[in-house]
Amino acid sequence: MRSSVLYFVLLGAAGCAGASPSPAPSPDRVLVVDSDGRVVHQSTADENDHVTFAAPPSRVWPALVNAYTTLGILPTTNDRAAGQYGNAGFLVPRRIIGRPIAEFFDCGSGMTGPHVDNGRVYANVMSVVADNGSGGSKVITHVGATLRTNDGAASDPIVCASTGALEQVLQKNIQQAIEGR
Repeated sequence: MRSSVLYFVLLGAAGCAGASPSPAPSPDRVLVVDSDGRVVHQSTADENDHVTFAAPPSRVWPALVNAYTTLGILPTTNDRAAGQYGNAGFLVPRRIIGRPIAEFFDCGSGMTGPHVDNGRVYANVMSVVADNGSGGSKVITHVGATLRTNDGAASDPIVCASTGALEQVLQKNIQQAIEGR
């Protein structure tokens, strides 16, 4: 009896072992482990979302608005005096500028592949424009998201991390607009 229990424990452990290691994800930190044992992470990728432009805020602001428009992100916050612009409840389309949503958000994966492909992603994409004290501007952008799965279960949303790609596209579009390209 004792050996059969040990056999099933070892068999179960072997069944959980992966065939090959997954590539290392972007750095993140564990925020909490939920009641089902799922780990909720927060990406540290957004800690590098600060960018400085040689142009003053009066030139960066319209470039920022244009960059968001190009991505199809309409504002829920548009406060030029405070330098805040973005959308706190953006329903992310399946493709952004022709690229799959998985290039922009990591919502984890399961046996059937990336979770991001199995639900609706709601993003919080917010930027703050400020004078950098040297005649230029600094733009800080925060991107976070949650995923509601399509499985019909009334489960908690899955916290998604930004891959940093959306922030990079915004920065590139702002720079191009400032340069008049």
